Parts: sequence; C-alpha cells; structure tokens
Amino acid sequence: MPFAWKDLPFSSWKEILYRISSNDQAAYQLVWFIPEFLGIDVVSLIRNDPRVNETAREVVRVHFPGGGPGAGTAWTKDLLHDNGVDQPALWRRLAAEGAPMKVDLSKLD
Repeated sequence: MPFAWKDLPFSSWKEILYRISSNDQAAYQLVWFIPEFLGIDVVSLIRNDPRVNETAREVVRVHFPGGGPGAGTAWTKDLLHDNGVDQPALWRRLAAEGAPMKVDLSKLD
C-alpha cells in the first residue's frame, strides 16, 4: 500500500520525531522527508519542541542552519497525485492539526 503514512495525524509525526530524535542518521533523513512530502517545517519543530532530543537539535545546527529543505517539488506532487494523495488537502489537514508549515496554504491549488 503506497503512502500508508498519508493519514497519520500530526501528533503521530511528532511522536515519530521524539522516538528517533536520539539517532542522528534517522533525524537527518526525517528532516529531508517531512518537508518534502508533508510540507511541515520540521526544523522549527526540532528547534522549539522541548521533547526533541539534543541529538536532533545538533543535526539541525550542523546540517540545516538555514532552516532546512523546502516543501515539496513538482515531482513529489505528481508522485503523490499518481498514488491517490491530494497534496494540498494533506497539507491543509496537517496545518489544521497544528503543524508548523513551510508552505503558504493560501497559495495552494
């Protein structure tokens, strides 16, 4: 089942972050994945959430001092669309659940 994670609520994504944040390699990969597919500003979440382990904070300080990767690409949007995922709807839902977003939701189609 492709993109089985598409229906996870923001609270679950935070829990995933908390659980992997002591592993530098996992934290690094998550910082690339989350904005690309979910549009979430995971770098600000790592910097501001006290439950995130210091290891993930160090990953962000060293590898993403400018704030991390951007949200989505045309490739990501097409890939999600081809697999039945409406990226703008996904991003709006996550924002409504309290996720800090890297995208201007008013500019989504």
